[in-house]
Amino acid sequence: MAASRLLIPSALLLAATLGACNAPDLESYDTHVKFGADVIQQTAVLFVDPAANGAVQNEDRPRINEFAKDFRDRNAGPVGIAVGATSSTDPAAIAFASHIRDALGAQGIPASAVNVTLHPEWSSGAAHRATVMFPIYVAQVPDCGMTNEYMEINFYNQNWGNLGCATERNAALMAVNPLDLERMQPPSGRWGQRSYDVVTKYATGQVIASPIEASPTSTTSGQ
Repeated sequence: MAASRLLIPSALLLAATLGACNAPDLESYDTHVKFGADVIQQTAVLFVDPAANGAVQNEDRPRINEFAKDFRDRNAGPVGIAVGATSSTDPAAIAFASHIRDALGAQGIPASAVNVTLHPEWSSGAAHRATVMFPIYVAQVPDCGMTNEYMEINFYNQNWGNLGCATERNAALMAVNPLDLERMQPPSGRWGQRSYDVVTKYATGQVIASPIEASPTSTTSGQ
């Protein structure tokens, strides 16, 4: 009986030790894992109707400019211009597509990044109407709100409630290109060149700062 009584505390100690190894997963400690935004690919779409002369309407140009800005910042593929046409060689549809491509080109989008297609199968009501589109990255941010969990000490010292949710949400909303939240963009080499220049000048005792302005502005306070 004495031997049996000695085995019981040892078994309990072993169970407690094994239980302590079963720690919570990473979501309990990493707010990015728990609340990080999901980056998905959607399609940005812009509908444009031609002016009476077949060109782009003036009121549509600000929309095209904004569309081009979004493309430059966070596109996931080329621009597509699909135009309703009366035939596969409709000159009016081809001309309108060219006007749109020129408007995009004025905003820095090269013609090589624009694909044009004509669609005679569309209804006559859509003749010469253009659908401009491109794939775009969008961040799906978490909803934070209030939490009903109390701040208290816990055995594994994991985070409580929605701690860090607002930070993750705001960072995702401020990201120009949500894809940056998932992976780093290819480096341009500019930072490496600048770092080499700074370190080289520092080692030889040269001035690193930018040159002083030739005619700096100044302000004078009056009485």
